[in-house]
Order: sequence, then C-alpha cells, then structure tokens
Amino acid sequence: MDFDADLPLATAIRQNRVLPLAGTGPSPAAAAPDAAAPDVTVSDVTASDPTAPETAVSDPATPEAAAPAPLIHGICVPLHHTDGTALGAMRLDWAGPVRHDDVLDSLLTTVAGFASQALQRAELIRSTQATADLAARLSAARTVPETIDAILAAVPPVLGAVAPGLLLREGGRRVRLCHHGLPARLAEAYQRMTIDDPRPIAECLRTGQRIVLPDREAFRRRYPDLPDATESSGMVTTVALPLLDVRRRPIAALALGWSRARPFRATDLALLDTVADLCEQALERVRLAAAEHDLVSRLAGRLFDTAGAPPAGLDVAVRYRPAMTGLNLGGDWYDLIRLDGDRLAVVVGDVVGHEVEAAADMAQLRTVVRTLIRLGVPLGDVFSRVTELLGRAFLGTCLILLVDPGRRRVEMVRAGHPHPLWLRHGAPATAVATARALPFGLVDETIPVTELSVQPGDLLVAFTDGLVELRQHAYPDCVATLADVLAEASGGSADEVAAAVMDRLPAAEDDQALVVLRFPA
Repeated sequence: MDFDADLPLATAIRQNRVLPLAGTGPSPAAAAPDAAAPDVTVSDVTASDPTAPETAVSDPATPEAAAPAPLIHGICVPLHHTDGTALGAMRLDWAGPVRHDDVLDSLLTTVAGFASQALQRAELIRSTQATADLAARLSAARTVPETIDAILAAVPPVLGAVAPGLLLREGGRRVRLCHHGLPARLAEAYQRMTIDDPRPIAECLRTGQRIVLPDREAFRRRYPDLPDATESSGMVTTVALPLLDVRRRPIAALALGWSRARPFRATDLALLDTVADLCEQALERVRLAAAEHDLVSRLAGRLFDTAGAPPAGLDVAVRYRPAMTGLNLGGDWYDLIRLDGDRLAVVVGDVVGHEVEAAADMAQLRTVVRTLIRLGVPLGDVFSRVTELLGRAFLGTCLILLVDPGRRRVEMVRAGHPHPLWLRHGAPATAVATARALPFGLVDETIPVTELSVQPGDLLVAFTDGLVELRQHAYPDCVATLADVLAEASGGSADEVAAAVMDRLPAAEDDQALVVLRFPA
C-alpha cells in the first residue's frame, strides 16, 4: 500500500489518529472524519428485556440528555512506537453496527498496544538478524570488491532501505560510485562525479558528516539550486552515511533511500551509526590488507631475484602470491640459478609456518640450497647436505629441477613437495612420479634422481601446495583444476600460462609460488 494512498489505513497512519468507518467498504467517503453515523433509533440495551424493570429513556432532543455514542461498522486504529509516532495501523470491521463508546475505545487501545509491542519486537528481531548477517558477510569478505558487494547487498535489509550506492575515493579528486539496483536514470545522473560535486553523497564523503533528508522538500531547502534526480525515481527519504578510517577521515559514503517518508528517531539514528561502524571497519581492514599484500608482493619480487635471461631453448615464467590476509611473507619461495653448460636449476620450496620466523627460515634455506647447487653438489645429495649444515630446526618441502635445454633433459629430486605437472605436446597433464623422500629438514641420505626426456612444445610446471590446497576443496580436485587450466593455456607462452593459472585459481590462506617451464617447438 502506498503511504499517500486515499485509503483509511493510510490516512490513519498519516494523521496518526483513530478513524471510525461508518460504511462497510473502504471508500474515501467512509474514511472521511466527518462521516455521518447511520440514522437509527437508539434505545437503552435493557429495554429489550421484558423481565427488566421499566427504565425511563431520555429524549435525545432534550438538552439534558447525553448524545448517544455513534454506530460504526469498522475502525482504523494507529499503532505507535514508544515515542508516540505512528508505526502502522490496523483495521477492524464488524458484520453489523457497533457502538463506538468509551468501552470500545479502551478495548481498542489495549489491543493496539499489544499489536504495537508485537510489531516492534518482530522488527527488532528482524533488524538484529539482518545486522548479524551483515556482520557475518563483512567478516568473510577478503578483498575490497567483496566488501563493497557485502555492503550493498546486506545493509538495505537492516534498515528496510532500497537503492544503495557507495561512493569511494579513487585518489586526487576522482571518486567511484558502486551501486546495486539503482534505476538506470539515477545511476547515469551520478556518473562522472568528482569529490567537489555539490550533491549529498559527495558532500558526505568530502565533509565526513551524516546527511538525513526526510523528504524531497528538505532536499529543496538544503540544495535550492540543484535538480533532484532521486525524486523522479520514487525516493522520498534519503540518507548519506560517511565511512571513516582509523584516523576518522572519510574514505567512502554510503547512500540509501526509502520510497516513503521514514522518520528517524534516536534508535534509528543509533542503528545507522552501528551500520556505519561495521562497514567502515570492514572496508578499512581490507584496504589495509590490500596495501600490505601489494607491499609483500613487491618485497617478494625483490627477494626472489631471478637468474636473468633463461638459457636458449627454454621459456620461463615465475609467480609469487602471498597469503590473502595480513602481512604474510611466508615460507614459500622459488629460485632460478644459471649454471655452466647453459643449464638452469629451478628450486621451489615451502617452509612450514608464516610471518617473520618462516620468512627467515626460507631466506636461510634458499641461500644454502643455492650455494650447494652452485658448488656442484650432486643433485641427490643436496637435501641431506642441508640437514647436515642446518640440523633439524626447520620443516618443509622442496623440489629441485636441473634443466638442460640443449639435451632436452630434466633431472629432479623431491622432498615431500607436490609432484610437478608435465604436459607433453598434445597430451593431458600428468604428475611426474619421483622417488619418495622424507620432508625437507628430515632427509639424511641420498635421494634417487628422476630423469625426464622432454620434447618441443612440452610444459613442466612446479608449484607450492598453497596453489592446490584450498579450503573446502579436495586436494585431487584442485590438482585436476590446475591441470585443466594448464591444458587450456598450453598453446601460449610460459608467461601467458602462468598468468592464466594465477587468474583462474583463487588466492588462499597460504602463500603460492609457481614456476612454468616451456620448451618451445
């Protein structure tokens, strides 16, 4: 029902008063406050009882007689918030006329009180559940786009709003509007905005002040020189909420609308503040995480220095992606080592743990392994020599490939690490079977070396477990997904294959390292 409808229930809400209905239908005439009562003869209720003593009935025409209570067929009674503002209205209809007297009014007041309490309790439960859902969705968001989607989808049910829009700073004067369900005309009107735009959502982002416009007249009073694009879209009440960072500087503004006038009492304003707090905390968290992620990626790029140009007859691509939460430069690494004879050693490893300790162990192990390879230690003895030098103070996995492109030969040893995938030209990906060995840090004997004879067009892909161990997914399924991606991208360069893998496989709770070797046809 439209709030401005010419119907008794809507009138009772707008005017916040009891509305007797003299007729049997909800016609505008029946809803009029001065509707005439039916022209009926009224007598005392006891006059119909033949056993009752005779009672004098006052003549209505005499000034001393009290006016009889009017007869009604129905009534609309407003339901109230605790502060007396209208919450809604209920309508009661009777099959025949009833006396609208003090007794009926008292009964209706009691019933309306119970109904109002029940509605407010139901609204509180609904709002609390919607707020809990908002908090859950925000806490599960890992990236800025996921957080924006959660805000736009989960905030409107908390407040009963529609057409949410989120305006974010993009740097300098540039801003970006994200929205769900905005009418096309309205969305178009708010494109190409800058931070200096005079409209409410930009003012909110610029000043950090909440802007509440109860109706379109309030908009015209505050912005007399601006066209009101929201009015033509059916909005009545609009609100712009600032979202602030930890230094209380605005980083975004959330706009919401209602298709009818919505009063904002103290409890409603408190709910707006709660919603803003949840959204700004989530947005600030993922923004910081994104900045940290970028920092870690750049640090890893400097740490995992490659060997320069690959040997002739070999196309190489590498990728590193840190864990998607926190400053997690963890224990995953790769290394490319140029050797004499136009050979290349490829090392991919993973030290158990995260944060500073794992990164420190990783840097130490990377240096030791690199040194042993450069010194010409036989490939099968590298892991046991690492254990001799460093003891068993660490635990992890490692894979070493010794690639000789000229002879089309690859030698490898593996200590607890995921099997590399080999895509022979025109064939599906298969895991390379190698001799079994204990995890890195526990190896104390020579490991048999596995040899491969590769052909032009082959791909050999090494990776850490973060790429194929994803929450709620079985390990074999993740490996199969990786194999499918490799098969689809196998016609491209090594860099194109690596890019496809990182695009198709999601970031995870663990960091991820990837090395792609392609033997050009």
